Amino acid sequence: MVCQSHPSASGLAIYNKWRMDRFVGEVLNERFSSRPDKEAANSRVAKRNRTVIDLALDTYHEEEGAKYTTTGIDTTFKRFAMNQIKTFMFAAHDTTSSTICYIAYALSEHVEALRKVRQEYDEVFGTDLEQTPHLIKKDLYLLNKLPYTVAIIKEIL
Repeated sequence: MVCQSHPSASGLAIYNKWRMDRFVGEVLNERFSSRPDKEAANSRVAKRNRTVIDLALDTYHEEEGAKYTTTGIDTTFKRFAMNQIKTFMFAAHDTTSSTICYIAYALSEHVEALRKVRQEYDEVFGTDLEQTPHLIKKDLYLLNKLPYTVAIIKEIL
């Protein structure tokens, strides 16, 4: 294990955990203190665009009732919510990166599919790779002109 073999790795892991806990805790506190009117929060439109933090605070509000508005966040709930939020964030990042890696692997194994993807990109974005980000910024709908790429992503998922 890295933490056992390198003396400063353990300290770095503790420091990074502290920084992440502090960041997530600050965001949670900020969202708690800026919550909209409870009636508006429960409206149909507001429920559509709820974040994980909003959902956690909604649950907390339902459990705590009137105490919710008069006190700060309970320490036990806050610690639990922070752990769940961090898990949710890292799980999403991990699955996305794993999927991208697997797509790259699958394309390396299927050279004809890779050739078609490259041809599609050349047709949509041109051959100057440095221009691609600028082209996408100018016209986000260019990404809709990649049906073969979308098909590969859907096949992998």
